[in-house]
Amino acid sequence: MPRRLQSRWEQWDLPRLSRQLGVDALYSHREAGGLWGAPLVLHIPEDPEVRWKRDPPASSRAHARRLYSRTLLRQVIRRSAVVAASTSSVANQLAARYGVARERVWILPLGVDLELFSPVTSAADFVFHLGSSDPRDRTIVVVDAWARARQADPSLPRLVIGGDLGAVDSLARRRADVLGARVELTGRLSDDDLAERFRHAAVVVQPSSDEGFGLQPLEAMAAGAPVVVTATEAVIDVVGDAAVVCGPSATELAGGILAAVASANSLRVSARARAEKYSWDASAQAVLTALAAASQSARSGQPVASPDHRVDQ
Repeated sequence: MPRRLQSRWEQWDLPRLSRQLGVDALYSHREAGGLWGAPLVLHIPEDPEVRWKRDPPASSRAHARRLYSRTLLRQVIRRSAVVAASTSSVANQLAARYGVARERVWILPLGVDLELFSPVTSAADFVFHLGSSDPRDRTIVVVDAWARARQADPSLPRLVIGGDLGAVDSLARRRADVLGARVELTGRLSDDDLAERFRHAAVVVQPSSDEGFGLQPLEAMAAGAPVVVTATEAVIDVVGDAAVVCGPSATELAGGILAAVASANSLRVSARARAEKYSWDASAQAVLTALAAASQSARSGQPVASPDHRVDQ
């Protein structure tokens, strides 16, 4: 939808329609919403200032749009009946940055398809990484880390990298050639293919440098894979102690891969158990509870503190 039409829908058409229909509450899963209309549950997946910092505006027009978005967000937060994040670390960031009392920021975790991402007992014969063109995925570092781990343990299975890597594809191939690494690049994967890769992997390595939740590690854990992540706060909130958490360097990541291989059996059990706390049914119920609270807040004129929806403890 063109930006102008989207803004009109959010700021005029949707609020007006919600009033006409007598809607009890509205839910927005992005850092935007109407400044009037039905009570609003504003679910912000990640602190937008973090994303804006890594994606600076490239023109004066883009700078003006960024200023508008930043100003609008602060106003929408002030008018929202419920402000929510998907993890406690992001909730802490939002409370500190926007002056919202922490007890008023709800935790509405995302979910995972526990049927699609289900475990199997067959043998695992590769290390898997789901990459993209986003530098936060650190795909080249994964290639380096796997090569170092393979030097320490020559029996380590081959590396398979999935996903549409864009320009990173050629970089990964060249790096693998330089290192003499056995790397397979699959390209884009369907959901079914991704689930198959996760469940048959000896280890899944997802060392993202910045996340608001950590859905890929969670999906891998649901599939029963031993998972290695780096110490990103929101991801740690999600994986808890059911994954190997290591530092960001290739050397540290190599150590994490070897540790996951050594503890694979116990990690497979704890990973699935952790993921089962994140069903979509539980996620939907949390959103429904927030919507009911937003409606109640509008009727009473009193803010509603968050219940304990956190599963990241």
